[in-house]
Amino acid sequence: MDEEKLKRILGDILKIDKMLINNKTDHENVKNWDSFAHLHLVMVLESEFNIKFTPNEVISLLSYNKIKKILYKKKK
Repeated sequence: MDEEKLKRILGDILKIDKMLINNKTDHENVKNWDSFAHLHLVMVLESEFNIKFTPNEVISLLSYNKIKKILYKKKK
């Protein structure tokens, strides 16, 4: 799984500097991470990484760390 690609995607969608994205980045501390941005993020991640999230995974994709863990699991 390409963490740089993930950071670029998050930065583009959430309109934040990808250099500031780390394991503490989550929906509570990023003001642009609203429901619309979340759905956009899910669609882009599925497309860019050629995966499909389950409904439960979509609900849990609320932090960089959680997204990273789920992507690692899916790409095995």
